[in-house]
Amino acid sequence: MDNRLTRIDGDGNAEFYIYRIEDKTLHLRLASGLEGSSELFFEQINTNKLKVENLYASIPEAEPVFIIFERY
Repeated sequence: MDNRLTRIDGDGNAEFYIYRIEDKTLHLRLASGLEGSSELFFEQINTNKLKVENLYASIPEAEPVFIIFERY
C-alpha cells in the first residue's frame, strides 16, 4: 500500500501525493499519475510531524516556503 499525503492550502484547495521517506529526504509524486515529482529535505519534529524545507526550491525566484506535515 502506498503512503498518501494531502496538502491543503490556505484557500482549501487540496493536492494529493504518494510519498516515501529515505534518510532525511521526502520523495513526493502526484497521486493523479500526472508527471511531476519532488525530493525535499525535512526535519523530524516528532513521530507525527515533519518540517519540510524550501517547498518550492525548483522556482529560484520564489521566497523560501516551509511547511509542516502532520500525520493524523
